Amino acid sequence: MSALRHLAVTVIQSASKAYRWCIGELTPDGKWSAVDEQEEAAKDYSAAMAAGLVQLQGLVEDLAVGPREEDPEAPPPKRKEGLFGFGFGVPQA
Repeated sequence: MSALRHLAVTVIQSASKAYRWCIGELTPDGKWSAVDEQEEAAKDYSAAMAAGLVQLQGLVEDLAVGPREEDPEAPPPKRKEGLFGFGFGVPQA
């Protein structure tokens, strides 16, 4: 099995008080790199966080084993659907 990716969701508030989620990945050198960011602002922190967690879930092929680095020699995994709880009931932006 390939290595687990170190992903995290955070919410950024701009000077205009807009909230946006950002998914970051911890690189081998110990620095964070943005993987994806929300384009349109959410109405509040909870809406941005919930939407970011749903986006993170979309990056995971199998929720039972978590986000894995790609292994070009491995057969494609069977995608297991379902919510892992964090993004359930996303507030409407």
